[in-house]
Amino acid sequence: MSRCACYRYCDNNGAMDDNRIGKRLAAARTYAKLSQQQLAKASGVSQSMISQIESGDRPNPGVLTTTSLEKALCVPHGHLSADDTTSRRRRASRSDRAARSVR
Repeated sequence: MSRCACYRYCDNNGAMDDNRIGKRLAAARTYAKLSQQQLAKASGVSQSMISQIESGDRPNPGVLTTTSLEKALCVPHGHLSADDTTSRRRRASRSDRAARSVR
């Protein structure tokens, strides 16, 4: 199973990370080889907002903001804001569906 560049922030060994969204955003943006300015243009979210999210100054961006960023980065809906258990549950359900489709 391949993982995105931000997998290391998806599993934080049980510790709560206040800037989880910012770290995931920065990792996904870097993986996509986009600057903050390029992501801003692609997503319609201002470069200053992206900077604030990544630095943790705005740890809880709105749903429309995260959805726009996820679309521009081509990551699954909810990927940036999903908590660790949701991410694991989503991966497990994909595996279950794949196993059922083989039968």
